Amino acid sequence: MVVRELWSGGEAYTLTGNTYATEGHIEHAGLPIEVTGALRETLIAATLCNDARLERDAHRWTIYGDPTEAALLTVARKAGLDETTLCAVFQRRDELAFDAARQFMATLHEIEGQQIIYAKGAIEKLLPACVAMLDDDGRDLATVNRTAVRMTDEGLRVLAVARSELAPGHTLDHAHLRGGLVFLRLIGMIDPPRHARLRPRSWTAGCCGASCLSAC
Repeated sequence: MVVRELWSGGEAYTLTGNTYATEGHIEHAGLPIEVTGALRETLIAATLCNDARLERDAHRWTIYGDPTEAALLTVARKAGLDETTLCAVFQRRDELAFDAARQFMATLHEIEGQQIIYAKGAIEKLLPACVAMLDDDGRDLATVNRTAVRMTDEGLRVLAVARSELAPGHTLDHAHLRGGLVFLRLIGMIDPPRHARLRPRSWTAGCCGASCLSAC
């Protein structure tokens, strides 16, 4: 999987590069940008709400876990965000694992003294629970569904990313994802032809039963 577009608040950001290699950058209107504000928080969210690992040896990048989640780590690295550092600083306090019925995953982190929930998953599951959108220009959810349809028509697989806050002392529950969320970004990705191969699940210890993918 390769992320091709990030969208929010009427602004689309594209990405260069292929496979899981971290070479490339994020562009807006054809020019590389500095990643700040809501875009940066989206990539932090997609990194923390994530169970994949991305490693490089002398010859290739190797992913451990879900290819979709690994693609999100690749984007974060293109923005200068390292998953090992982020996960150490903003440790996971609780989680709701992805399941096929709910179609989203959520994790809880303490960030600057607040209990922050990050969630990623199917837009039809997360967007109805959102009451606002965090972006650089204001709050407006009116065009999100139309944009998701446009991205899907262009052959992209679309994920939504959202956040919320949780009162201190509470554990994470599915009820916390039923409303009051703040929409962050749509993420559009594709599965292009690539110079890569899936290795057997027993290829290396530590895969926890997930496939391992190596990409030059």
